[in-house]
Amino acid sequence: MCKNDVVIVSFIFFLFCSCSKDKEIPRINQYSQVLNDELLTTMPGDLLLVDNYLVWSDPFSHNHFLHVHSASTGKELGVMGKVGKGPKEFVTPMINRYCVDNKIFAVDANGKTVGFYLLIA
Repeated sequence: MCKNDVVIVSFIFFLFCSCSKDKEIPRINQYSQVLNDELLTTMPGDLLLVDNYLVWSDPFSHNHFLHVHSASTGKELGVMGKVGKGPKEFVTPMINRYCVDNKIFAVDANGKTVGFYLLIA
């Protein structure tokens, strides 16, 4: 047997050995549910789940840029994060996408308000 024949036989052997039956992958069914269809925004930002609350940001809002909803019912519970140029107000709000001890950390992209946090619950 020549060298090329050994390579071809080895290739065919490994090709057939690598074939196997498809393993069945367990599937999980996920169902969606509309909790609230009355949200008005020009461009929604981040959506966070904090304990039993859904918090979504609206960076182009004219009043408050964080909206807090019940995660189970979708009912709006309140708003936070005042938009403005005063103390503890935000001109260009941005939030951290992580929540630590029910606190959402917000900063102003213009650098006016730094490290301000909003407490949930």
